[in-house]
Amino acid sequence: MRKRTSYWLVGAITVVSLVMAGVSAAASDGMYEVVSPLGKSMVKVIAPAPRLSTLEGKKIGLIWNAFTNGDVLAEAFANLLKKRFGQIETVNLPSGKGLSWGDYPDPSIKDIVKEAKVDAVIVTVGG
Repeated sequence: MRKRTSYWLVGAITVVSLVMAGVSAAASDGMYEVVSPLGKSMVKVIAPAPRLSTLEGKKIGLIWNAFTNGDVLAEAFANLLKKRFGQIETVNLPSGKGLSWGDYPDPSIKDIVKEAKVDAVIVTVGG
């Protein structure tokens, strides 16, 4: 019975502390600032690239970002694309300058894609 009372007491003290902290945080006019637990969005929204009309004769870059079996998925995509579209070229691209196939992505990935002159890119994520 003693342990149960201690847990209750700790819980009650925590609630009172939180309430008191809220009271002290009130503005002088009695208004409270409500803050979302989700925070503010820090994501920059960008428009997707235009969709290709066909993959026939296109060069497709495959990027694996080091998650387990992502390389297996990239190879499967390459095989399926070649089987379905025939005249298609696939190239394995590293996930950033100075990185090897399978390393974690780096912001320089956009430069690698431009230098490879690919028409589209598939990024594979295993798991």
